[in-house]
Amino acid sequence: MAKTDKEFIDFIMRERMQLNYARMRENQEVEMEDEEDLETEQKCKEVLSRLAKEDLMCIELYYEAMVRNFARENEFYYRTGIKDGYMLRAYLEKHMGNVA
Repeated sequence: MAKTDKEFIDFIMRERMQLNYARMRENQEVEMEDEEDLETEQKCKEVLSRLAKEDLMCIELYYEAMVRNFARENEFYYRTGIKDGYMLRAYLEKHMGNVA
C-alpha cells in the first residue's frame, strides 16, 4: 500500500473513531442514569475520599494506565476491522466485479 493510501486509511479511521466515540458518549450519559451505576459511583467516591493522598495518586496512575491500555486495544481492533473490510472489498471487486 502506498504511503498516501496508508495516510488516507489512517485519516478515515481517525474520523470514524471520533464520530463513534461521540455517539458512544451520547448514549453513555443515558446509561449512567441507571440507579445501580449511580450507587456504585457514589460508593467509590466515598472510599476514595478516605484514602491518603499518596494512595489516591497510586490508584489514579493505575486507572490511567488501564484506560490507556484499553484505548490501545480498542484502536487495534478497530483498525484491524477497517483494514479487513478494505481487503475484503478489494478481494470481492477483484473476483466479483464492482462492489458498491
